[in-house]
Amino acid sequence: MRVSRSFKESAGSWTNILLVLGIFILIQYLISLHPHQWDFTKNKIFSLSGLSKKVLSSLHHKLQLWAFIVPGDQSVEALMHDYRMASSEISVHYVNPNSEPLIARKFGITSPPPVVAIVYHKQPPTLITQTDESHITNAINRLITGKEPVVYFLQQPGSPNPDSTGQTGYSQMIKTLKQENFRVETLVLYKEKEVPNNASCVIVPNPHYPLFPIEKKELLSYFNKGGRILFFVGFRTSPKNLKFLNSFGIEAQNDLVIDPSMRVLGYGPEILAANHYGQNPITRPFEKTNLPSFLILPLTRNLSVSPSHPSPMTIAPLVSTSASGQAFPLQVRGKKATVVFKKPALTGILSVAMTVQTPNLKNPKLPGRAVVIGCGSFADNQWINAEANGNFVLNAVSWLSQSPNTIAIPPKQSQGRPLILDRTSAAQLLLLAFIILPGFGIVFGFSNWIRRKSL
Repeated sequence: MRVSRSFKESAGSWTNILLVLGIFILIQYLISLHPHQWDFTKNKIFSLSGLSKKVLSSLHHKLQLWAFIVPGDQSVEALMHDYRMASSEISVHYVNPNSEPLIARKFGITSPPPVVAIVYHKQPPTLITQTDESHITNAINRLITGKEPVVYFLQQPGSPNPDSTGQTGYSQMIKTLKQENFRVETLVLYKEKEVPNNASCVIVPNPHYPLFPIEKKELLSYFNKGGRILFFVGFRTSPKNLKFLNSFGIEAQNDLVIDPSMRVLGYGPEILAANHYGQNPITRPFEKTNLPSFLILPLTRNLSVSPSHPSPMTIAPLVSTSASGQAFPLQVRGKKATVVFKKPALTGILSVAMTVQTPNLKNPKLPGRAVVIGCGSFADNQWINAEANGNFVLNAVSWLSQSPNTIAIPPKQSQGRPLILDRTSAAQLLLLAFIILPGFGIVFGFSNWIRRKSL
């Protein structure tokens, strides 16, 4: 049986087509097994930092990321995609807590989305409410290394427990810290005589009674040896404790700060709203437009640098009023303080929160750090959920608790207008440009050469 030339030509064409399709399917299969992405932006804003990749390279077990987000939260989806692409040990699951409340309840999630739950090697889930690369990577690093930061609340004799559920308690703050993988303990320093060695941070919450000499001595010694302290000072803070702040280079003025240009709707002028921040990782996330950026500070004192502060210390404003800030003097009689609204003692930009750092001669990489806030109640149960208060406290504790092993990842700035493609589109574009189109050209040319040769 003789086969016609046309049949041979058509059979050859179909063979070439099937061969190209087979190569295309094989390449797609290999890409699915070994996914990769390219980030051509100058600041690599569409990929994880090198520090995050270094942490993920030390994974020895499977790690699950459960992203509890509402549909359309593309920022968290993109970040989860970056983590999944960075390591084959990571799997990502997306859950809408509104439509799947049972799964959210299983993980113990009570905060509004977005929340990321991290599950690693038989350990309890770690919940992250600040869903940025820095917080997620540090949480993964803590799970890998097994190092748990411990926060101590200083408790004075006669004062209520910090975990009190009343308006002046800090149970909501403690709950938030625990959700971020901090262990929270109570410190009765006048009995224990020293700050525990495992302390990542000590919180001194608006001490009403004068600190004992042993408490002052140990807090200052802990700070000078690289310790981290968070002070809340307000109207009820003992005057003797305010003088103790001079040891940290801070002077708490005997006044009330208001800002007429930043009034809080529904409250009097004594409730200060502030959104002028210094350059610090604590307040840097508030530059994002999708986060509350105002702090609500009731009955706030003005803070300044003490004239007699020790020279090695570095003191910087953290939160300030606008240029229209005013500080009115207080008249303190016994336990009562009266504001004199006749004429402000100071006007202009006034600091209401400051950071302090002091060198640590034994370990230069671990300087002593302190954050002093001139408001005693902004983080209690009554006010912590107001605007950015909760995020501010969490950021402050995170910054104070940093160790040399903590990953500090600065925010990335976008430059230009990059072309954004998902993995499938990028693979298809690559195949089209470098394999399919050149392949068709080669096949067509070779077939045409064979056909002409046989004529």
